Amino acid sequence: MGTIDQIVTDIEQIRLLGAETLVLDPLNGDLTEIRQPERAWQTLAAVAAYHRSQEDR
Repeated sequence: MGTIDQIVTDIEQIRLLGAETLVLDPLNGDLTEIRQPERAWQTLAAVAAYHRSQEDR
């Protein structure tokens, strides 16, 4: 999983390519990650909060 800034930048690039929907999957192949789902939820929440803050501008 990348940093919040990397994820946001990637999402924006994908949106510019025409994607209307994106599924974020925090698992990168390391099965030990599923033992810490809180980290993935925190990252997804941070990305969602960033997008909400941009919509409020």
